[in-house]
Amino acid sequence: SSGTINSALQQYSGLAGLAGVNVPTAGGELTNSQKAYKKLTSLSFFQNEIMPFIFLPNLMALDSWESRTNSLIYDKTIFDINSNTWMTSSPYSLEAKPSAQASFSKFKEHITLNEDDEGFIQISVKHQSPFIAKKWSALLIDNINSFYKQKDKLESEKAVSYLNEKLATTNLSELKQSINNLLQDEIQKLTLIEATESYVYEFIDYPAVMEFNDEPNRIFTITVSFIFGLFSSMIFVLAKYYFTKD
Repeated sequence: SSGTINSALQQYSGLAGLAGVNVPTAGGELTNSQKAYKKLTSLSFFQNEIMPFIFLPNLMALDSWESRTNSLIYDKTIFDINSNTWMTSSPYSLEAKPSAQASFSKFKEHITLNEDDEGFIQISVKHQSPFIAKKWSALLIDNINSFYKQKDKLESEKAVSYLNEKLATTNLSELKQSINNLLQDEIQKLTLIEATESYVYEFIDYPAVMEFNDEPNRIFTITVSFIFGLFSSMIFVLAKYYFTKD
């Protein structure tokens, strides 16, 4: 819900308008869940909350994943796993190590967000390794919850500190009562922040390691390959028949 101070100030907005003072109201304020939906696919969130917690070669240099041994195979022209170094021939950056912007551009290809009519959010992560897909899915939700939890906690703590300063410097009983009411609201908010783990998003279905691949569709690939091979063979035979003199 909207901030408690903004909510409390709404009742004074009309009176303040007569004095030429603009008091912010919370009527059109977005909720954390609405802002988080956009924040999840932002460069700043990826750079500060995701990139430091993932093994970057899994995003930028992975060639394939071996399901039987659960082993990852990296493109040696981009990253040398033995020496743990990036190759200077990496196509993602002028430097050897991929930049945050290049990594973010690649990361967005793995993430899909959808919101239904009821407001439920579906987050899908595609990766060659289903184990990494599961890890990144949980990381997205955990870190977006942590981001807004810390943000709101810091704002409430600043509000409490400011209100305490004003309470100590005022002698008007009516004003003291108003400040105490605001303090009570902010302290309640801080209590809820500390007590809530799923601060923005709560899991309806926890991330899981998928047993079946989502893509590519093997039946479709085989069918297309068969048709392509059949027509290629027919064209080759007809071309040889009409263009070969002997």
